[in-house]
Amino acid sequence: MRRPVSLFGAAAPFEEAEKGSPLNNHLASHTSKRCVVFLDEFDKTEQDVRESLLTILDSGIGHGFALEHHHRRDHLISKFYDEHLESKSDSERRHVSIKPLQHDLYKLFIQAYTPAVAGRISDFLPFFPFSRDEAAVINHKCLRSFGDRIRRPIDLHSKPPRTIGHMHLSLEEDGELCKFLAESYVRELGATSIQNRVGGLEAEAFMLHTDSDDEITEAINRQPRVKYTVQLHPVGDTSEVAIREDGTTLIPSD
Repeated sequence: MRRPVSLFGAAAPFEEAEKGSPLNNHLASHTSKRCVVFLDEFDKTEQDVRESLLTILDSGIGHGFALEHHHRRDHLISKFYDEHLESKSDSERRHVSIKPLQHDLYKLFIQAYTPAVAGRISDFLPFFPFSRDEAAVINHKCLRSFGDRIRRPIDLHSKPPRTIGHMHLSLEEDGELCKFLAESYVRELGATSIQNRVGGLEAEAFMLHTDSDDEITEAINRQPRVKYTVQLHPVGDTSEVAIREDGTTLIPSD
């Protein structure tokens, strides 16, 4: 992103000014509402683009901007987490002051975004790696979203066609299941590692759904939903996550 117009769109009377931009349109549609806007890898933009935020910051609109990803900022946050938080319980972490880290982030922010922009930022909230309990909660959310997606009716006329659907997903002992899945959380990948793990289960469900000689048609929507269960399956001294159609044998997930 090299020009402010890429961030906020063209101003009238320039061509396509009425189209706005994703950021401008989002802010306009959330007028008088609280919202948070994530600007991923914003530090890679040109200085003119960064300073274009001054217009919004000076207006006092009250939106929160999270400027994501900077390798030096990530290093500071990871170092603080390793030294002060990683070995502590959730209750102990609440008593750890992050003000020294916020001060270091503020100095780093001034270097990247100039004092003019930094002086209009009221607070710096670092994003720490997930604890195991937090990772388990995100796993549960991803699994429920997975269940919602496959519950929708089959629609061969949508773009792209939805060939998997009209299914019901159950989670057996979901607390233990999500804690087990949380062990696969990769700190460097963040929530993406959790989404990828659940994505593997979704691929398993797709294979089960299509492993039939029956043609997939929208008429399936008028039949009872096929029920699937995700559960822990003991394998030797450990366990694996498995998905199965109710009434059939378990098929372990990779």
